[in-house]
Amino acid sequence: MGVSVVLPAYNEEENIKRAVKTIESKLKKLSEKYEIIVVDDGSRDNTGKILDGIASRTVKVIHQKNKGVGRALMAGFRQAKMSFITHNSADLPFDESELKEIFPMFKKGADVVVVVRKDRSANSPYRALTSWGNNLIIRTLFGVRIKDLNFVQVYRKEVIDSIRVEARDLFIPPELVIKTMHKGYKVGQYRANFYPREKGKAKYGKPRQIIATFKDQLYFWWKWKLLNRWG
Repeated sequence: MGVSVVLPAYNEEENIKRAVKTIESKLKKLSEKYEIIVVDDGSRDNTGKILDGIASRTVKVIHQKNKGVGRALMAGFRQAKMSFITHNSADLPFDESELKEIFPMFKKGADVVVVVRKDRSANSPYRALTSWGNNLIIRTLFGVRIKDLNFVQVYRKEVIDSIRVEARDLFIPPELVIKTMHKGYKVGQYRANFYPREKGKAKYGKPRQIIATFKDQLYFWWKWKLLNRWG
């Protein structure tokens, strides 16, 4: 059983080397077959150079123009070769050691497992409010009652391969889960610890990103739910 971990990175020179080494040390204990796919999303600092220096047989590096975390995520997903695909961020909010508790859920029939944070009290009031609002909109427009669709998910590879992504950026992870459920795949949930960022600056939650995501949500509600055109 092999696993691909996709790691989008934008201006993460303070975190990226430690992140890759930490993830690899965890994966070695889980499976003999693994790969880490790091997508440098047009970083302006030394992230790209650092990645080129640590690239290996198991650490694959993709360089692309800055397209946002969602597009970076999909660039990595499309290159993934292993049976299971997941992702993380360079500040390591998720501990890959918990995959050993998640994999048995697939043996019981799950096609996708959505990781839900146990405790987000470390978030600022602003981040907590935007996250609550995002979950409310998705639940209202698409009928999805799973929380935390913008955190971490674990997929069977064939599920990812079956979905044509239409969204632009931050709505891509929710789109994947929404379309997964529409196709009739079984979705499970796993509650995991959350580790807040220690170095560098958060890249998400800016007003322009929130507005763009809301536009995507309205557009795809109209297209998928009202017109029944699922792409």
